Amino acid sequence: MRGDRGLISFGHSVTTAWIDPAAVVRAGPSGWGDFRSHRPGTCPAMVDALLTGSLEQALEVWSLTSEPIDVTRLPGPAGPLYARGVNGTHRLHTARMPALPAIWVEVQQRTLPPWITPHETGANTEHDTGTLLACWRGLLARGLVVGHLEEPRIVPQLSKLHLDYAAAPWLLAIPERAAAWAQAYQRTYPGALAQIGIPTSAWANPRTWVNWLSAAP
Repeated sequence: MRGDRGLISFGHSVTTAWIDPAAVVRAGPSGWGDFRSHRPGTCPAMVDALLTGSLEQALEVWSLTSEPIDVTRLPGPAGPLYARGVNGTHRLHTARMPALPAIWVEVQQRTLPPWITPHETGANTEHDTGTLLACWRGLLARGLVVGHLEEPRIVPQLSKLHLDYAAAPWLLAIPERAAAWAQAYQRTYPGALAQIGIPTSAWANPRTWVNWLSAAP
């Protein structure tokens, strides 16, 4: 089953936790801080409630218990990243503005499926499929993914990547998304990717990502 944000999903668990807002790398369809057409006064009101209001007022404005923030947890080698689920865009944006150390959220944790196909990642054309399969081969060769790739000779789109382990689920995405998530991971956990063998030059853009994986021994 294809998950949102072009990643893959297969089952999940839900819990609550304090998380670092800096590890939230996607908080809705708009860019960071762009609320020109969607309740633009909400974020300033939340900051004001924190700085000048009472605890009761802040809790009411932030609605953390009555309408909890919903995020998806994406594990990685040094720690997780998070993406907003269905609720909490303004609050996640606001929590980053004064660099709050933590925010209370409802966390959805997804698990890897036993196998995925190119179509489930958004690779819908023959060219995209070929590029993605080259990336998957490179991930296997470099030990960032453990499993095996089943490739029909006649119809590559029906290929299956059987999964036992992945250093991070976003590694399996199409190059455009994988490179973007790698850049976000570097910002959140500086140096962590290099420690597992992914150099800075590899995730500079989608082309360098494909080239680096295609050059795997």
